[in-house]
Amino acid sequence: MYYGGDIAGLLLATALFAAWYRRRGRRLHRAEALPVGSAA
Repeated sequence: MYYGGDIAGLLLATALFAAWYRRRGRRLHRAEALPVGSAA
């Protein structure tokens, strides 16, 4: 495979970070929403 260098590395890192951040964000939102919903 051809490796484009820094640009390809940045794109790959950005894609992986975005996927991780979305999963982490969903978990945090669910964790925050559940106690508030049960308390109310």
